[in-house]
Amino acid sequence: MNPFDQAARYAAKQLDAEGFLRWLMPDIFVAWRWRGWLDTQSIAFPGEPERRSDTVAAFERLAGDAPPAALVVEFQSRPLGPILERLAEYALRVRREKSQQTDPRVSYTVTAVVVNLTGPEQADEWEMAPPDFVDLGLHIRVKVRTLREEDGLQLLTNIEQGRVARCVLPWVALMRGGDDPAVVEYWKRLASAEVDPHKRGDYGGLARVFAELCGRGQLWTKALEGWNVEVSQVVLEWQAQALERGLAQGRAEMLPLLRENLMELMRTRFQAELPVEFLTAVQNQTDPALLRQWFHRTLAAASLEELRGTFGLR
Repeated sequence: MNPFDQAARYAAKQLDAEGFLRWLMPDIFVAWRWRGWLDTQSIAFPGEPERRSDTVAAFERLAGDAPPAALVVEFQSRPLGPILERLAEYALRVRREKSQQTDPRVSYTVTAVVVNLTGPEQADEWEMAPPDFVDLGLHIRVKVRTLREEDGLQLLTNIEQGRVARCVLPWVALMRGGDDPAVVEYWKRLASAEVDPHKRGDYGGLARVFAELCGRGQLWTKALEGWNVEVSQVVLEWQAQALERGLAQGRAEMLPLLRENLMELMRTRFQAELPVEFLTAVQNQTDPALLRQWFHRTLAAASLEELRGTFGLR
């Protein structure tokens, strides 16, 4: 799983799952109640046997007059291929392999929502129906959220007015207006109101991950310098994993990735732009094992000054 999909799943499930779902699908909460995430780890996503979708939300009808519903929440870093056809197959598998109870069997009515982190708006319906075949066929309709088409400034206003949960803040970096310095400053003011320092760190770390995906990484990195002393440990772990994957490749073409991961960790860890001598040391380093050592020492260091000896600097 790439770090952007990983960040999306973390933001949806760990910050405030119900708050996220109320923003994502507000209308269904009029008649339905969220009951939690289904354990679908045993159900591989079609075409990707190594990937398991763990963002399937279970709902129950408030009036108790209908079977339970399950909502597959699928994130796409970039729109790819026949996603609706694959979602139709996956929805049927969830219905077949998961049930609210088994005796008597009560199956979920399964639907889906696709969240496009980047790219243009995509179709929300897929149909397989031969022409002139007495109206026979298969059909699926899903909800599609295209974040680049959504108004980041309006979302911030809704958060400030209490209409949307604060947990949605990281997604603003992907929205229209997410490249406006004034919007970023507004974002910082609202994120600063979070009393939990770990959540503040996650808001900043996730926003920077999403900003990198859509080419706004430099703007958000600079804007968030010194903003919050709490570092997102989750984001640091992803960076460490990315570095380990790069080292496992053991090829010279992976060196740029290793260097970038290390420099991004340093910026995130110390909330500052890197001095030229550090940048030069990293860019000139060609030993993957030494880059790995520098990475882990950076994780433990309290300041850039502590790293001068490690990087061979005076």
